[in-house]
Amino acid sequence: LRPKAKDAAFVLSMNMSTKDYFPYDARMTAAGAVVESAFTDVRFNPDLSRSLFDFTPPKDADVFRYPTGP
Repeated sequence: LRPKAKDAAFVLSMNMSTKDYFPYDARMTAAGAVVESAFTDVRFNPDLSRSLFDFTPPKDADVFRYPTGP
């Protein structure tokens, strides 16, 4: 993947499985740094408790509230 902007300073590469088209690794190069990630033990659509997605921000955090539409 390359950004549309010609002057963008990063590149993201992903290798995907030919079986399920899910990426199994990724490499991002930006500003001279290289970050490589490998995806292992991937489970598709596992049953997860909704409580895993509960988040309470710290009391001193600034919370951005996206404005509601018209």
